[in-house]
Amino acid sequence: MPPLVLHVYAGYNAIIYYLNGDAAGIEVIRPVLSGDVSLYISAIIELELFGYPQLTDDEAERLEELLRSMVIILVDSRIARIAGTVCRQYRLKTADSAIAGTALLTHTT
Repeated sequence: MPPLVLHVYAGYNAIIYYLNGDAAGIEVIRPVLSGDVSLYISAIIELELFGYPQLTDDEAERLEELLRSMVIILVDSRIARIAGTVCRQYRLKTADSAIAGTALLTHTT
């Protein structure tokens, strides 16, 4: 019987914590690297990660390697409509709404 693969959604903080060597971030990301968990992130999180002002070249390389093990969900019309509803109902910023919309669409909340 094949191993159970879980599908989870990661936020910006979990990835940053992992890159910084924080135990909580490592605990979230380690199963992804071993293939036990499929990790979904929004392309908006990818934008935020690479837009981090203090990102070093070494960190960018580590980030590139880490992202290859994740499923990156592009923002499309379906996500935009869900995000618009979330933005309107909860008064979130556009990027946060797009991230929430991605999690809702992929059922990984």
